[in-house]
Amino acid sequence: MTRRYFIGGVAKIVAASIVATSAFFLHGYTVEYAIDHPSSILAPFADSSLPTHKFLRTTRTCIALSSVVADYKYSLSKFKQLDRDQRLASPDFLEIFSRVNERASKRILWLCQTNKGVYIKAGQFLASIHGIPKEFGETLSVVQDKINPRPFMQIKKTIEEELGPINLIFDELDHMPLGSASIAQVHKGKLRDSKKQVAVKVQHAGIESISYADISTLKFLSPIVTWFFPDFEFAWILPEFDKAMKMELDFIQEGKNAERFADNFRDFPQVKVPEIQWPFTTKHILMMEYETGVKINEKEKIEKLGIDKNLVCHLLTEVYAKQMLVDGFLHSDPHPGNLLVRPLQPGSNKPLLVVLDHGLYKEFDEDFLINYAQFWRALVFRDTEKVLAYGQKLGMGELTDLMAFVLARKSDEEKFKSRKFTKEDKDKFNERFKNFKLNEFLEGLPRELVFIFKTEFLTRSINRALATEHIPTMQIMARHSLLSIYFQKDKAVGILRRWWNYLVYMFERVYLEVFFWSAPIVMKIYKTSV
Repeated sequence: MTRRYFIGGVAKIVAASIVATSAFFLHGYTVEYAIDHPSSILAPFADSSLPTHKFLRTTRTCIALSSVVADYKYSLSKFKQLDRDQRLASPDFLEIFSRVNERASKRILWLCQTNKGVYIKAGQFLASIHGIPKEFGETLSVVQDKINPRPFMQIKKTIEEELGPINLIFDELDHMPLGSASIAQVHKGKLRDSKKQVAVKVQHAGIESISYADISTLKFLSPIVTWFFPDFEFAWILPEFDKAMKMELDFIQEGKNAERFADNFRDFPQVKVPEIQWPFTTKHILMMEYETGVKINEKEKIEKLGIDKNLVCHLLTEVYAKQMLVDGFLHSDPHPGNLLVRPLQPGSNKPLLVVLDHGLYKEFDEDFLINYAQFWRALVFRDTEKVLAYGQKLGMGELTDLMAFVLARKSDEEKFKSRKFTKEDKDKFNERFKNFKLNEFLEGLPRELVFIFKTEFLTRSINRALATEHIPTMQIMARHSLLSIYFQKDKAVGILRRWWNYLVYMFERVYLEVFFWSAPIVMKIYKTSV
């Protein structure tokens, strides 16, 4: 009898738990549906702060990551006795690893597109990491553009809560967005009073509270994933990711960033930043001047406009060199959707670069700017001693020479194409860096360098998409290095010292131009004599 009562009691508890859990999930799905469909009869449930909605998102994350971990552990278990070199030399391992990467990337893509918000940003970041398996890069690349927009009724509600009735602000406001991103979407409008064409960036309702909950979930799960995969340590990224999300969620700060960027490029007629409309800007709404153009990676459209694609890449490199080496204020999200191109003048082959989305920036202090500029100057002039010295100051440590080689090779591919690596060279390289772990190295770097490497990877991918001819990146970087070295100092020196700095700068600039002009000739003579 006692046993029967016990079993009956357990059965009731299990049944009640199933019913309660089902009700919890059902309510979570109801809230999510109501958020995405504010005009439906479920609209009263559209409260993203409800625990059921957050629990649903967290559960999805746990399921997706658990399935990824289990897939890797099970599929690759037969290779666990092999060391890293043996695995990489095994065709069977590489084939299975590629298939697992593809399945894992699709699960992560599903998670990003379903949970949206922070997960979209995380997907974009993963897609931009240099060295990530190509299956992840290819699969997650769609996260950049293919994000379902929120219904217009939700956008209208946010605008009217922040600014007042729409009909008193706009003559026109398009219902279909120009673009939809992870935290906001942009609609084209026409102001009622000034008749000015504007772009209105409206933050998705409830995204702020959801973002903080999602970040907490990722922080909780990161050490668990790391325990299963010790070689993949990404916990150091989360604090930076947290800071970045807080910046991007504050549209007033984004407006200030845009104005600062515009001021830095006030003497660059080929760079345009939409003017911020401050009377209609709040923490959740950013209104700016409407600008036209094609995405910077759309090669065919750029050529159809008669714009020289080589000039586009040259301008892009110039803009980011100035940010990294002179201004110390780096636009850290240069994906193609944020960079538009149009002719500088009707019929001109010169580009005008329109820079959008100023939510994510990294600011560098003066010491970092000078050290990074000196590092590049030494790299260009092949001053090994100074390369190592300034690499140490920048936190590159014993891998300074590796980073110098990578930066030089990536910046001037043409000069390195003729370099032939012997088997002995490769063996020495592999022996030295066989235990090298990219993530541990990045974790030890100053955050400024991490942002620079990420940004350089994104801009290089644009150059590749345009299939441009040789862009003299090292020459451009060297010019801006000299500007940083000799004119950052002007802020705290007298007039005579400024003149001296100017004279030294001009001398080094002339030397630099002669150096780059004569280098191909010297190399050609050397090859002929050999």
